[in-house]
Amino acid sequence: QCCGLVILIILRYFYDRCRKINVNTGRAFERVSRSVVFSLMMDILSIIAITYMDKLPILLVKIICKAYLCSLCWAALMAFGYVCADISSSDKDIIKWIYRLGFTGIVIIIIINGLPLSIYSEDRIVYTYGPGTIATYILTSLLMAAILYTTVRHKKEINFRRRRGVTVWMCVWIFAAIIQLLNNELLVVGFASSIGVLIIYLILENPETRIDRVSGVFNLSAFFEYVSQKIKMKEDMSIVCITYDKSIETTVSFETERQILQEIVNFLEEIPKSVVFRGSGSEFLLIFPQKEDSLSAIDKIQDRFRFAWGEKNNRNLSMDWFCIESTKNIENAIDISQIFQSANAERGKAGN
Repeated sequence: QCCGLVILIILRYFYDRCRKINVNTGRAFERVSRSVVFSLMMDILSIIAITYMDKLPILLVKIICKAYLCSLCWAALMAFGYVCADISSSDKDIIKWIYRLGFTGIVIIIIINGLPLSIYSEDRIVYTYGPGTIATYILTSLLMAAILYTTVRHKKEINFRRRRGVTVWMCVWIFAAIIQLLNNELLVVGFASSIGVLIIYLILENPETRIDRVSGVFNLSAFFEYVSQKIKMKEDMSIVCITYDKSIETTVSFETERQILQEIVNFLEEIPKSVVFRGSGSEFLLIFPQKEDSLSAIDKIQDRFRFAWGEKNNRNLSMDWFCIESTKNIENAIDISQIFQSANAERGKAGN
């Protein structure tokens, strides 16, 4: 349990220090990781309470133990919510799932706390048993089965890597639960849950994989993920594509080019209400909630590119821009990339 807790604390440290795009699955993963951290803390606390139950009120020890059992089921509920976040197509769907999960959580808490619980503590071996523990195994198993069923039923809607990651997590969790059920003194369920969160982090939710390492803004993969969710949720947005010509002056050093790139990035990120993504080396995509925001941004960008860049203001860059004022009629994020590519090609022909 302590090893699992340390793993998750380190994971959360690296996760929290990175910038993240605002998507449903990212927020759901945060809830999952926090619920598993809390469950591990309650697991450790329950072991301590049982170890020293001769010095503590037995009622307090049982409350702590039942709180741990509830937290274990709650972590499974959050894992189910993580899967549901990928299949939700509107804010109403999200709210519906929140109410369902909340109601299920309340029912689980009532069931576990309403059942008797027995405690075993002898020769440094501690665990709980009885109806309360059995109910926890049954309820958690039902939630795991529901998660696996949902991933299969909605396999076309759920990201393949997410489906694979969740399946591996559930298999690890189920295997650990079987081991602990057959051998109560082996308390491995909590550690298995932390390994599951680690698997999801490594496969899907590492924010570093969505960051362009050169510029520090979101990369093209993050752009498609962000836009796909917006389109799926039927949220309108305005997208501006900015390209600049780096070949006007070819005598500039690599260090100067990097410095100019960072200067451009800093300028774009200061534009109000913008979310900045880097496409190719000299292409940036800016997403705005409203058309008016994007048109205002275009004016600012054009004004800035009239002046030179660089530490000595000696680097002049030409700039082209393309704008999709509304995405209401766009059904796929790939279509946006194709629209910009076609517009760029047409402008290239016109220039020739």
